[in-house]
Amino acid sequence: MLLLTAALEEKNIKANPAATATGTIIESHLDRGQGPVATVLIQNGTLRVGDPLSFNGIDYGKVRAMADHLGKNVAAAGPSTPVKIIGLKTAPAIGDIMQVGQGERVKIRKMVKPASETIKPSEEKKESAGGAKLNLIIKSDVLGSGEAIEGSLAKIETPEIKINILNKGLGNITEGDIARAEASSAKIFGFNVQVTPLAAKLAREKNVEIKSYKIIYELISDVKARVDGMIEQELVRVDLGRLKILAIFRTEKTGQIVGGRVLDGRIETGSLVEVLRDKQILAQGKLIKLQIAKQDTSVVEVNQECGLSYEGKPVIRVDDILQVYKMERVKK
Repeated sequence: MLLLTAALEEKNIKANPAATATGTIIESHLDRGQGPVATVLIQNGTLRVGDPLSFNGIDYGKVRAMADHLGKNVAAAGPSTPVKIIGLKTAPAIGDIMQVGQGERVKIRKMVKPASETIKPSEEKKESAGGAKLNLIIKSDVLGSGEAIEGSLAKIETPEIKINILNKGLGNITEGDIARAEASSAKIFGFNVQVTPLAAKLAREKNVEIKSYKIIYELISDVKARVDGMIEQELVRVDLGRLKILAIFRTEKTGQIVGGRVLDGRIETGSLVEVLRDKQILAQGKLIKLQIAKQDTSVVEVNQECGLSYEGKPVIRVDDILQVYKMERVKK
């Protein structure tokens, strides 16, 4: 069927080697020695060394050198030929359409979302009304790493915290990334990339946080810890146990020293206390010190007798019940 279609459409599907070159990016990465490198499959026309290139209307530099699939340098590449291009200002994305010709300058348009994708202030407020956002800028050495990081971060989002990747780009962290992070209160996470000296200086001046990683797992773990830390916490009461008062040893203005037996649960030093009489709360205080047989201890278990130092309104009497509890912070 494919051959039949090709035969029927033969006149319509022939490429023109003399036309202005166009092609599709099939691979893109940042090479430490050569800088941004991309492999393009020429679909029409002939690409030559020295040609200016644009991707989606953006100027990405000139072809400084080309190599074929065997790594051999070539001066020109015609239709259906894949070639590696060296000399780009920045690495394009896989699937971008390359054209020969001048586009808009990269420094003006690079990494800027189309107007249709830009979030208006009113929309941003509406989006963030349901929870907090962690704004991030991700810079990686190759496109695959950036996509892997983005996919992993999407899995650790919570209903309360949205991970908002403002920009995902290739190459070293530059002054432009710092300016973008400052404007959006974002943090910059880099994977296998460097921070330019000017960017590092600007980051210190603007108090922009930059983190660099060599292992994706460490980057993801760091973001997860930040998300967990941002989840709002609430204080929850945890009842520990009850103690029945058997003796009053000393009463002062700010507290009492008493003795008793643990009826259920356990009691711990530093816990909060409610003084109960006939099931009514008379006062609240704090358990300062515990002793068993005149030996200091931090915990007294059920059915054990102990002495304790109570800090609070001195209203405790024999047969009163002390309800011991603590307040813990838990995530909503």
